[in-house]
This record gives sequence, C-alpha cells and structure tokens, in this order.
Amino acid sequence: MSAAEARRDPDRRVVRFSAALAAIAASVAALPVGLSAIGLLRDELHIRCSTIDMGGPGGSEWACSDGIGYIGFGTFLFVMWLATAIAGPIIAIGVRDGRDARRFLVALATVSAMWILGGSFGGAATLVDDELSPVKGPEFWVAAVGTSAIIAFAAIAAAIIGLFLKGVAARVLLIAGALVIVIATALEPGIGINALPAAGLLAAAGIRSGSQFPRHG
Repeated sequence: MSAAEARRDPDRRVVRFSAALAAIAASVAALPVGLSAIGLLRDELHIRCSTIDMGGPGGSEWACSDGIGYIGFGTFLFVMWLATAIAGPIIAIGVRDGRDARRFLVALATVSAMWILGGSFGGAATLVDDELSPVKGPEFWVAAVGTSAIIAFAAIAAAIIGLFLKGVAARVLLIAGALVIVIATALEPGIGINALPAAGLLAAAGIRSGSQFPRHG
C-alpha cells in the first residue's frame, strides 16, 4: 500500500461509517412514525373493514377489525423494516467498492418503498368490504397515498438515474431522492415504517458517492 492509499483508508472508513449511521438513524426514526400505519390501514384505507347498512338517511358505516386483525399486516411491514435496519448498515459499511454499495443500497431502498406502497394498495384492493360504499378500496388508496406514491416513485427514479452518474451529480440526485421521500412521508406518515428507511438508504448511497474515492467510494 502506498503512502497516499494509507492516508485515504481512514477517510474511506469515515465515509462508510457515516453512510451506516444515516441508514441506522432513518430506521430508528421510522419506528415511532410507523405507529401511524395502523391508522392508515384502518381509518383511511378501511382494510379489514366492512360496510354495514345502518338504514334510513344515515346510509352505511364502517366496522373494522380490532387490533388483532392487523397483526398479519403489521408483521408484513415490520419484516421489511427489520430487513432494511439490518442489511442497510451492513451494506453501507461493509461493501468496500462504492459503486457496488450504491447499487445495493438503492435496490434495497426501492424494495422498501415499494413494499409499503404496493402492499397497502393490494390490501385496499382485496381486503376492503366496500360493497355498500360508493367509493371502492383502490380509490381510498389513491386519495390517501396516491400523491405520496407519485413523489416516492419520482425519488426512486432520480436515485436510479444517479447510479449512472459520478461524483457530485450522483450525490445530489441520491440525497435529493432521500429528501423527497421524507416529503412523501410527511404528506402521509402512515407509509413511514418502510419509506423512512428507504430515505436513509438513499442518503447512505449519496454519502458513498464521494468523488474523492473513485476506486472504492
């Protein structure tokens, strides 16, 4: 190892450690925000709910399952949170080559974001007894999550484009993608359990895009 490489090694470790911290911080922040996922599923999307004919001018009302009825969906979301919480920091700090690290982090972020968006849409389409409701399950999803979903899709698209760039341009797109997903979560906190970890992973990918380390990131 040359003297120049020896001097760069500590800096590379700092970059990898900083990327891992970004992934960890986002996963930790997702836990309290993620509690609002139940409100999204039950109160906004009416998953595991049925319409009951009340008769008279009142029309119908929603009757929803108790907390036990949401254990399965909660486990579905938690599994992805746990996967990102464990794999994200390991990739950020353990993959030496910056290009590979960025690819893995963006791929995991994409899966995490799509997990909650696709899962909630699937639940709204199949687990809502909307027979007496003038609005159907997918329409509830569009109203509650649609704007956040479009914003999140744009963020992921920007991050993927960033994979084909280098240096500052790549970093800007990846960090911007992370910030845009945070905005999407602010608009609909119910997606935060899996969206915020995705933002942290994109931020970690941006940190690993340091142009000063062209060979190992």
